[in-house]
Amino acid sequence: MKQPKQHQAQAAEQIPDYQHTTRQPMQPQQPQTPVRDFRDVIEQAHANLASSEYHRRRGISDEVAKRFKLGYTNSNGMNEALVIPLKRLDGTYSYQQRNTDTEAPKEKRHYKPASSIGGTGEIFNQEIIGKTDKPIFVTEGALDALSIIQAGGEAVAINGVGTSKLIELLGRHKDKHTIILSLDNDEAGRNAQAKLKEQLQIVGVTSHDINVSFNKKDANEALATQPDNFAKVVRSIRDEKQAKAKAYLQRTVESNISDFWQFVNTKRPPAISTGFSTLDKTLRGGLREGLYCIGGISSLGKTTLALQIMDNIAKQGRDVLIFSLEMGSHELRAKTIARESYEKDDRYASTTLEVLDKQLRDQLMPEQQSNATEAMQAYWQYVHRVHIHEAVGRFTVNDIKKTVEEHIEATGRTPVVLVDYLQILQPADAKLSDKAKVSYDVYMLKQLSRDKHTPVMVISSFNRGSYGEEASFSSFKESGEIEYTADVLLALQLTALRTGMPTEEALEEAYRQIDVKVLKNRNGTLGIASFKARLAHNHFKQMDAGELQEVKEMIANKQRREQTKKTKTKSY
Repeated sequence: MKQPKQHQAQAAEQIPDYQHTTRQPMQPQQPQTPVRDFRDVIEQAHANLASSEYHRRRGISDEVAKRFKLGYTNSNGMNEALVIPLKRLDGTYSYQQRNTDTEAPKEKRHYKPASSIGGTGEIFNQEIIGKTDKPIFVTEGALDALSIIQAGGEAVAINGVGTSKLIELLGRHKDKHTIILSLDNDEAGRNAQAKLKEQLQIVGVTSHDINVSFNKKDANEALATQPDNFAKVVRSIRDEKQAKAKAYLQRTVESNISDFWQFVNTKRPPAISTGFSTLDKTLRGGLREGLYCIGGISSLGKTTLALQIMDNIAKQGRDVLIFSLEMGSHELRAKTIARESYEKDDRYASTTLEVLDKQLRDQLMPEQQSNATEAMQAYWQYVHRVHIHEAVGRFTVNDIKKTVEEHIEATGRTPVVLVDYLQILQPADAKLSDKAKVSYDVYMLKQLSRDKHTPVMVISSFNRGSYGEEASFSSFKESGEIEYTADVLLALQLTALRTGMPTEEALEEAYRQIDVKVLKNRNGTLGIASFKARLAHNHFKQMDAGELQEVKEMIANKQRREQTKKTKTKSY
């Protein structure tokens, strides 16, 4: 069937006009310089195998060393350097040297010939790919691969030449082998292993992540320190089914148990003192990694107490990050200086407003002015540890996380964190309800404490229904999420709620009696730490033995009155 003329014309336009095409002359190929065969270097080094015990100390037997022609040399600025042959697929050899001197500088620890004569590098034991029926372990270094071979397995080592050559080789034999990835047992090794696994999946190669290093850095260290256990693990994996099962068990049970033992047998940082011995005692020494929530009715001193704890921590040499969503940074710093003035000499103490307002400060008695100056100098000794971020009406919990990470990156120090306060954090997602927002914020603050291994303290308001009653879980707004998520739940309440003193009278006292009630302590005890608070000067002081005895007597009197009242009621 003939095409329409229009189609014929279009087709003709698509045919190249070879008659009028100028042919470009072919460029002559540059001759490739053949890489050198280092068989002579390897044979000479192998003849010196008996000159050193290094390979035996690393768990490699003479039998395995002879199979791979290991040897020793005094060259390239190294003495008794281990020579590891790298056999190319064409049967020629390259090699690498490993300095056996553990004190050698970094630039003298390894050597391999320049790429112009040695090539771009070779995968150790690559010739085994496509020829063995055993599972093939993939390691980073040749000594790690030798360790697995020593234990009865088969292995190849990337050997610092990248993964493209390995991926190409394994891709040719993707249905032949069970592939086990066991790179170095550190963050860099795990990241490289995850990337390699993904690249192998792209070419259709299935692999299994199995750590044969236990809690050691790599396979060779595991062989050298735990040879029997190491060999047992390697020999237990004989086919795809066993590799799959072992990878599953490590992922779900074994690695978790190993991490647990490593965690509990590692000396943890000591608890950070709050500066109050009675509170520290209830908290089993002070603050640790975890989420601490402080709640209380309005104007009872939640921020004042939390700020005093943060300042006490700063005095111990720890950085603190304070996210103030209600007060400005100047006001918080002035509160601290007013407290310092009270601690120096309560007769001449300044208030927060007097610290902030120079005009008022200039009207003070000379003794007060001098005391205020000394208080400022005292604060100056640790102020560089107190980082206050004004976040009035704009910070989300994600902003807090980002700022903490920036602080760690900038200073190299992990801070203790205070968020003041929970209910006025901006929602990370505008679509969240108030309850969902609190739930999300509490969860993220808890996760922040875990990820950074630091205490995170957050202040929460009480609901109106709890005013005039002893603090309980229900006192917290949206209490369900806080109750379940927080590690420690602290509630401020007037001691008068226990002693029977009228609330109005208790609030009018210059030195308020305030309880810090530990409602929840995931890894400690419950209890009450009692304080006297001079809120005019932002100062909390734990009650002494005599004051605590007075409180006990008042509570006992209240109980007797209540019992008498019940008895009279029954008599009627």
